[in-house]
Amino acid sequence: MSLSRQHRKTCPQIIAVGSSTGGPNALADILKPLPEDFPVPIVITQHMPKVFIEKLAERITKESRLLCTVAKDGEVLKAGHIYIAPGDIHMKIKALGSRLRVALEVGEKVNHCIPSVDVLFDSLAELSPRIKTLAVILTGMGDDGAKGAKHLFDTHNHVIVQDKASSTVWGMAGAAVHLGAAHDILPLESIGRRLIQCVEYR
Repeated sequence: MSLSRQHRKTCPQIIAVGSSTGGPNALADILKPLPEDFPVPIVITQHMPKVFIEKLAERITKESRLLCTVAKDGEVLKAGHIYIAPGDIHMKIKALGSRLRVALEVGEKVNHCIPSVDVLFDSLAELSPRIKTLAVILTGMGDDGAKGAKHLFDTHNHVIVQDKASSTVWGMAGAAVHLGAAHDILPLESIGRRLIQCVEYR
């Protein structure tokens, strides 16, 4: 299958990113290349205390061409906007007719984490095949996000994983690779360009 045909088949309606240790810098790097008219929303679960999440959103807005805000419960997702999970509650994505919205849910720790990347990814896998997701797992300790990535992989969504050489800690990304959940294993500097490539055939 040609690259363009493959992308048309898998073109996402949403991009979901999971990160932990080393994540703030990695997030800045992958989001910098994205154009201001980026055609899909981006949701992020970063393992970080609540007190630092607002600052991270401000940093991403400053260093990219897209607006990043802390997600609010019930918020309808907009194309070209970045939503980052609050630091003390799980974030899921729900379908609201043809639109997608944020659902913040109090719950127990998953993989010792609140918020959990697995919770985010699993919520999107449940929307397949109607909603196509492009998932990204970046640097981070532990294995949060790996099972969710496999769930997305098995429901015919595309998964990109940061490679070991460019990761601060190759825990989460490495666990996804070991589960067979990665379509692309890329160095950090290539991921932003890959995101553009994956949505440009909309």
